[in-house]
Amino acid sequence: MSADNRIAMNTKTSSQVYRQLARMIESGLPISEIISSEMLPQIPNIRKIEKLIANGDSLAQSFSKTRALPAKDILLIKAGEESGKLGEIFSTLATRYEEKAKSLAEIKRKLAYPAFLLFFAGVVLPLPQLIIGNLTVIGFVFKIAALWTLFFLFGFGLYAFFSGLTSDSRGSALNRWVMQKMPFAGKFIVSWHLEDYFSTLGLMLHAGIPLIRASEQACETIPSLFFKKHLRRTGEKISQGKNLSEAYEGIPFLTKEHHLLIRSGEKTGMIDESFLRIGSQFREQNQFQLSVFTAILPKVIYFAVMIYVGAQIISYYLGYFDMLNDLTKQI
Repeated sequence: MSADNRIAMNTKTSSQVYRQLARMIESGLPISEIISSEMLPQIPNIRKIEKLIANGDSLAQSFSKTRALPAKDILLIKAGEESGKLGEIFSTLATRYEEKAKSLAEIKRKLAYPAFLLFFAGVVLPLPQLIIGNLTVIGFVFKIAALWTLFFLFGFGLYAFFSGLTSDSRGSALNRWVMQKMPFAGKFIVSWHLEDYFSTLGLMLHAGIPLIRASEQACETIPSLFFKKHLRRTGEKISQGKNLSEAYEGIPFLTKEHHLLIRSGEKTGMIDESFLRIGSQFREQNQFQLSVFTAILPKVIYFAVMIYVGAQIISYYLGYFDMLNDLTKQI
């Protein structure tokens, strides 16, 4: 596959590319030389990016025009270019993606065996019924297809449900209930959105971007219209002359500790560090929710498989006894 047709980078590849970019920039190499060095073939549309830079576009502009990277990463890269801290921004992005890659690898490791059990239960366990004649070949295929269709519909239903919550800008009663009351999912949704917002905002302020502009751009990193609606008001309040602690009053799901961090950062002039700390807290909360979820989900799958296996065994022996009864009657 050519570099210009390469698909988007996964989390692990992104961490490697950003780490390589950070090292090359910190070594003093110019951007045009870095992009044309053939050392970053994983970046999508790399040849188009090279041409755009040769024509005078910045690195952030070329990434944006080719859609080679996520929009929230491009915002930070642009801030790094404007402030002269591009190497630091790439290093931070690399660390963030390394952490995400480790979390994804751990989730895959924990769910691999339960996924195998689901496959085994869905495909292998109905075989005895096929062998003793309780199922025809068509019935066997239909049973497997029906089972996997149910799995697909369940997964799609969850996706549609949470996508609907994300696009809800009014904060419906259902949306608020999920985020406040629903185990695991509610806190995960909240921490996922607010982690990106506060981490991006802190990094942009650290890079020297003005507060109001940084706040507006950080809002673009979160998909939820509900959170965007509330967080955009902070920039409006700051524009009206209110201080930071006043601007963030009333933002849903911010705790007293978060407000204390904002007030402390405002007083000490280290508000970027305060926002980064809040983002880190939401990231830790996110990771905790994922770890709990991946610890519980396998047990739920094991229990479901046990019930299914028990039902299959009972069905098998019922068929077996029916067959013996038929043979006895024939004798």
